[in-house]
Amino acid sequence: MRKKIAGKKNKGSKRKNRAQNIFNKYGVAGLSYAGPLICYHVCAAISIASGAKKSYVSIWQTIGIGAWSVALGAAFHYGVNLLEYLPNLNPFS
Repeated sequence: MRKKIAGKKNKGSKRKNRAQNIFNKYGVAGLSYAGPLICYHVCAAISIASGAKKSYVSIWQTIGIGAWSVALGAAFHYGVNLLEYLPNLNPFS
């Protein structure tokens, strides 16, 4: 009886296995850059639950938020200016 029980592996839940696979594939940095797409809180939870240090996750989360802020700020800035040069695309004119 013990052999049968010892031979079975505890697979865990599907959600936990999927989160661990995502962490193994992308790491802390990849999850931090994917923050707006997944959710920053979920990315941090996956990283910390997978064994990363809190300070390491905090640093990468800060870098990821900063990178997305700069990228989206530049996109919005130049996107608004693009509407000035292309009046046919401007819905407000």
